[in-house]
Amino acid sequence: MKPEFKSLPSFWVVGIKWQGQNGPEKIPGIWDKFVPMIAGIRPEGQKREAFGVERNFDAATGEFEYLACMPTTEDAPVPDGMEKWQVPAADYAVFPATLATIGETYTYVLRDWIGKQGYEHGPGSTIEHYDETFDGSKTSEFKILFPIKKMPQ
Repeated sequence: MKPEFKSLPSFWVVGIKWQGQNGPEKIPGIWDKFVPMIAGIRPEGQKREAFGVERNFDAATGEFEYLACMPTTEDAPVPDGMEKWQVPAADYAVFPATLATIGETYTYVLRDWIGKQGYEHGPGSTIEHYDETFDGSKTSEFKILFPIKKMPQ
């Protein structure tokens, strides 16, 4: 599996936060709550896309924060029960995935690909990007963006 490489500027997202250790149905459960809310908060004319943004991973406990979210602006109001995060600018390795292969993709990148290719996990957030072609099925493709930086030589 070969990634694309992409640099992204900082951007803002708004959505529903989950925090803890991942497990079956934990992250999908937050999406079940968020998806019905999207139509009510998406500005008219904004393209249909959503993100899953991960940050603050604690290697000792396996806990992290996850925001099921959509793009917003810095000055946009935050709906009740939601949070707004600023995703920092970063360089990314971008890998395709599906809901059926998401676990395998994370494992491959974090255990097999990243160190062997001369990169390490960079500062920033890991991002799942669900664009307008994503239909929610187990086989529909989306992208996972892993923040990277070159390993010191």
